[in-house]
Amino acid sequence: MTDTMFHIYRNSPLGRENLLQAIHFCKQMKNLELIIYKPITPQAVMYHNDATLATISLDPSYTRDQDTADENLARILSQYGQDIVTANYIPEEFTGSDLPNLPTDFSIMSCPRVISDSSKRIGLGHLGPKVRSLVKKAPFPVFIPCLAFKPWNRIAAFFGGSEVGLKSVKVALKIANSTQVPMDIYTQMMDSNRRECEQKLVASGLMKLIEDQHNEMNWIKFETKSLRENLMQIPYDSLAVVGAAGKNIIRELVFGSKLETVQTLLPNPMVIVGPHCTRFISNP
Repeated sequence: MTDTMFHIYRNSPLGRENLLQAIHFCKQMKNLELIIYKPITPQAVMYHNDATLATISLDPSYTRDQDTADENLARILSQYGQDIVTANYIPEEFTGSDLPNLPTDFSIMSCPRVISDSSKRIGLGHLGPKVRSLVKKAPFPVFIPCLAFKPWNRIAAFFGGSEVGLKSVKVALKIANSTQVPMDIYTQMMDSNRRECEQKLVASGLMKLIEDQHNEMNWIKFETKSLRENLMQIPYDSLAVVGAAGKNIIRELVFGSKLETVQTLLPNPMVIVGPHCTRFISNP
């Protein structure tokens, strides 16, 4: 089965940057096809496999300037990504007359930091509540582009010892295997998580990959300083892969105290893996 990325197009300069990063992600993966949805209504719904309903509320910039949307989208694709776009999604089912049903059978979704608030509020540390809700419920990981197009050539997977953190490392492994770019695992070491991290990496088979000299994978353990300070060691050209802690995601903090710091301070493009994610995962 071919892996697919679902992307909601925004007809604006910011939307162009988001689309360019979705195209770059697909090209890096080599076998990831892009499906684009050009919205004509400000809201849509997703029904997940467990019948959970997720409402996608878009800010006005998504449906503004409809008369130029097709032309601008075609220009971007003709210059940068026509070869990896397999379809433009056109809704066929509706929950209400202005509430189209969006697909959920894709592998990963491209989503900006904010989809329901005015774009003028978008900042590095602001992850919109609708995006947080989507991550909480989604069976797929969510790709969060930068504000401006930023190519990546390596992967930084963050792991703190949780089950969701281990799942995020396996998502990172899936990306690394397809892109053939170097991957590193980063852990902010504490006495409380040291033993758990080692046990889970061994049990999952990831430790063998780390110890194999033929693999470009390292486990980088931050033994000193705070995570805030250690983030300076994350390469600027990395795709960050981060797990969203299940118990904290229903609150305003998505990742818990440590990983919230990552999404607040790190300007890199990011893949967020939620507690219900079951797709885009590779086992060692």
